[in-house]
Amino acid sequence: MNPAAKAAAQNVRASLGSEYAGQLRAEARPHEGNKMAKRKHQIGTLFANAKLKELELLEGKAAGMRSKKETQAKYGW
Repeated sequence: MNPAAKAAAQNVRASLGSEYAGQLRAEARPHEGNKMAKRKHQIGTLFANAKLKELELLEGKAAGMRSKKETQAKYGW
């Protein structure tokens, strides 16, 4: 991850609160399951994957907003 994207992700975490990411991971941890559970698409592993994907999406949105602001600043839009 490049430094600008990393900074944007940190801004999202800061706006949601530092405990938000930890809370999502804590909710997902008991449901991670093993290899067999993942292969069988058991609901617990799907839940854990959804929580981790939520974090990734939030970080991606932050990076998108950052690049949009950079473009506006660069071209004066």
